[in-house]
Amino acid sequence: MRQPHPVLVRETKHLEPMISLGGEYYFSTGTGLFLNIGGGSGRKQTKTAGIDGPQTEIEVSRTEFGVRQYIGPEFLMQLRFQGETIDTTLAGFSKDTSDTGLLLFGVRGVIRDTLGLAAEIGGGERTDKVSGIDVNYDVSMLVLQGDVYVGREYSFGLKIEGEAQKRTTQPEHKVTTGRSTLSFRYWFSEKVGLTLPLYAETVKGDGSAKTQSSGMGLYGTFRF
Repeated sequence: MRQPHPVLVRETKHLEPMISLGGEYYFSTGTGLFLNIGGGSGRKQTKTAGIDGPQTEIEVSRTEFGVRQYIGPEFLMQLRFQGETIDTTLAGFSKDTSDTGLLLFGVRGVIRDTLGLAAEIGGGERTDKVSGIDVNYDVSMLVLQGDVYVGREYSFGLKIEGEAQKRTTQPEHKVTTGRSTLSFRYWFSEKVGLTLPLYAETVKGDGSAKTQSSGMGLYGTFRF
């Protein structure tokens, strides 16, 4: 009898400190235009079958902008564009780049100033430049998020993301990603805040290969 192939599991640890700047302009109609810009750098360590691989240096830049329509003080709808560029350098030699652009529609509401609920759905494209060759993907995404607010200074959040990527260049390949993020945010004042996210991620391809990742981030947020 034919034996099934064992699943190849890779464990990956990330450390990517980030800092972001953001702002929003409100009109009297309850419409807000927002812009967030962030960036950072860090490293990734991958372990396969218990053996440490070479370290990968990571540089990340993110841009987000869009429009929100507030329907009363506790509910809004928004349309936003999210762009991200990730440069990875393996062991100081091979440098690859990944560019992603997504357009997402979402809704968000707050219940009694203590519980926030949000959902987003959308898609876009990703281009990976690997050894000078472009590899293109169609991307679709679903995001669900809940936040608990403790006064004006503290909040805790749980975000669950599901993402599907289909390679449009030959050979075809599909990748699904499940990601959960637990975050803690503290506002030092009305304009300066700090966010600490802890995340776990599982990536599955067409075959039996599976990559599991976990890590943490550090985000400084400023409001003007």
